[in-house]
Amino acid sequence: AACPVTSACKFECTPRHCAFAEWGDWSKPTCNGLCERQRIIKTMNNECGEPCHGRLVDTKECGSKCDESRDCVVSPWSPWSACDEQMTGQKYRSRSVLQMPKLDGKACPKALSETRACNVPEAVPCKFQAWSEWTSCSKTCGKGMKMRDRGVLATAEHGGEQCSGSLRELRECEDQACVVEPVVDCALGEWGSWSPCNGDLQRKRTRKIVRPASGGGKECDGALVSTESCGTRAVDCEVSEWTSWDECSKTCGSGQTRRQREIHRFPQHGGKLCPPDLIQSKGCNLGPCEVRDCLVSSWGGWSRCSSSCGPGMQARYRDIVRTRGEGGAGCFFELGETRECPANPPCFIADCKLGEWAEWSTCSVKCGGGAPEGTRAIE
Repeated sequence: AACPVTSACKFECTPRHCAFAEWGDWSKPTCNGLCERQRIIKTMNNECGEPCHGRLVDTKECGSKCDESRDCVVSPWSPWSACDEQMTGQKYRSRSVLQMPKLDGKACPKALSETRACNVPEAVPCKFQAWSEWTSCSKTCGKGMKMRDRGVLATAEHGGEQCSGSLRELRECEDQACVVEPVVDCALGEWGSWSPCNGDLQRKRTRKIVRPASGGGKECDGALVSTESCGTRAVDCEVSEWTSWDECSKTCGSGQTRRQREIHRFPQHGGKLCPPDLIQSKGCNLGPCEVRDCLVSSWGGWSRCSSSCGPGMQARYRDIVRTRGEGGAGCFFELGETRECPANPPCFIADCKLGEWAEWSTCSVKCGGGAPEGTRAIE
């Protein structure tokens, strides 16, 4: 039930209008030729006050010179702050930017302040070794490359600054200009006389390079030794004897074994051709293999019922003890089974029952709209 209507609540709002602070000084000119100034909101308006109207950033054109690159410059680190006698707490140090980078100058480091626990040993920064001497130029004439190396002398410890930089540098070099050689092509000499015919009915002749190529000239293209057949005696193909039969590919059951031979001399001048079979194979049987069927364990005990009362289920399982061997029977057995619980008691069923309503409470507010509250309990 609703509370009886008394009187409406009244709220009076005193306006508080938004107000800007004074403009700040003009900034130094940027490379875009602009200067900037800013202001902030000094007082925010309330729900019945007037909001601010206007911008917070103002710009104007101003002359600038941005034709020179400039690296960032930072001050040295300040000394570490003092620690207490128990060496607990933190100590601090800082550095500041003395000159901001310009155009493509080197950027400022990210860390301008550091903090460290008082009981931590002093940080040791990483240090490089000195650069080695430059190596000789990779080319004796014309443009080449030379390099130098350095290693890490000491690694950073206790949070010290890590080494930053390369361990190898390359530089272009040119000790002297190359002398351009004249372009000379390779030249071959005349063929020599044919040799006598040998036992394989072959003869040969040779020639030499009389002038090698230089200055990027064309290399020689052609053989230095030439052979040809001589005479008409036919030469038959010659093959080796068969090797012994290899061991059977299986220790039991049916397998394969093979033997082979090779060509010692190919036919020439119409001689007898080589036989087509150089490898022979045949079956081998060393007796039947032991037949081993799949074997499973006995059934385990039935599990606990899935519910303490009413309908429920329980299960039992068994495992594969041995898989089948070659020719044996496979595992076609059920490895698990379920059943209804045989002796589960019936579950007790009771409906919810609510008590009587209590008396209405007082109204929730003293003015405006509200409501009383009534309650009852579950018996």
